[in-house]
Amino acid sequence: MPLPDAEGSLAEIEYALDTLKADGIGLLSSYDGKYLGDPSFAPVFAELNRRKTIVYTHPTTSKCCTSVMPGVPPQAVEYPFETTRTITSILVNGTVFNNPDIRWIFSHGGGATPMLAGRMVETVGRHPNAKKFMPDGILAELRKFYYDTASADTEGSMAALRVMAALSHIMFGTDYPFVSVAGGVQHLSADEMSPADREAIDRGNAMALLPRLKI
Repeated sequence: MPLPDAEGSLAEIEYALDTLKADGIGLLSSYDGKYLGDPSFAPVFAELNRRKTIVYTHPTTSKCCTSVMPGVPPQAVEYPFETTRTITSILVNGTVFNNPDIRWIFSHGGGATPMLAGRMVETVGRHPNAKKFMPDGILAELRKFYYDTASADTEGSMAALRVMAALSHIMFGTDYPFVSVAGGVQHLSADEMSPADREAIDRGNAMALLPRLKI
């Protein structure tokens, strides 16, 4: 989507979903320094909600954090936190509350969110908007989202993700071509889980979210 151009994004949503018959819309974690909960993006999410759209979000580097650690690529540290920042943004600004029919997918297992979820309960849970926009608590909101396993498929990352997220909301991801697909498969294969859970993550959960693709 051409955010922060809201009008242009509305036109692209119409074209992508009505003409191209796309299964969903892809967004970055921020645009021009604005995270996805920014009020200027509200018309875009209202339309995505009206269409009950799947929204896949991948991190990018925001203006705040382009050179925090010179010489260290942003995907090493900043990307996971950018995902968590935009998740926090859509929660505290009411984007999720006001648009309950959007189905969100966050890459990389939600970034740093699984490790920070308990801390977010204590801190984001005290935000002035928490009672209004998160009446059932932070964890209940985080469990509404879907998460892919790209770059979050090692034992420790998966353990944290499975504590936070419902099994039915975890889906296989690769980050191809930037990360080895074979490496991700190998990591998941080494993780301890039942065959049923493995099948759900590898395929079943995605098929439930995208039934058109079932064969």
